[in-house]
Amino acid sequence: MISRQKLKSDAKQQLKGKWALAIIVCLIYTLIVEVSTASTGSSFSESVNGLIVTLNIIGILIYGPIEAGLARFTLNLANDKENAKFSNLFSQFKLFFKLLIMSAIFYISVFIGIVLFIIPGIILALMFSQAYFIAVENPELSAIKCLSKSASMMKGHKMDLFVLTLSFIGWLLACIITLGIGFLWYVPYYQMTLTNFYLELNKKEVLDI
Repeated sequence: MISRQKLKSDAKQQLKGKWALAIIVCLIYTLIVEVSTASTGSSFSESVNGLIVTLNIIGILIYGPIEAGLARFTLNLANDKENAKFSNLFSQFKLFFKLLIMSAIFYISVFIGIVLFIIPGIILALMFSQAYFIAVENPELSAIKCLSKSASMMKGHKMDLFVLTLSFIGWLLACIITLGIGFLWYVPYYQMTLTNFYLELNKKEVLDI
């Protein structure tokens, strides 16, 4: 059994003295993700819509490396604070094509699962949730191998991650009440907790070998 309380307690401890840096990194990460999912509307001029579409395409292309870059940052913060730097966020472009393929497989699979029936999409998202951490720590592995290894690691732990995610609902409500300001603290805290979840799974896998 993975202790949610310990994962969160460790996250708070790891963020001590690094909150400002973590907030900046997560803020830039969030802005990039938002750009990649921005939608066009008929109320905008054609030139503005064209710009949004262009930003969407760029955002989709760089999403994988940025997601992996955030994983690199939080892993560094968890393992050795001195190695956690803003540049970590952009450090994984060296794996661009691998991460692009992995992201495409990840999101197409989840999208199909959600379209067919919502629950399979959620299960696939949970199953592949560790792929970016694995890709960062194992750059020699292919996109398929990273997704396969994530699925293997998550056997018997999908509900653990689902419940862990639900445990942050109180934080989300606080973010809404503070008109979004709370997200500055919520995102780093949440990401560090997910990182600790991965590290715990990784530790269990090593012990089982």
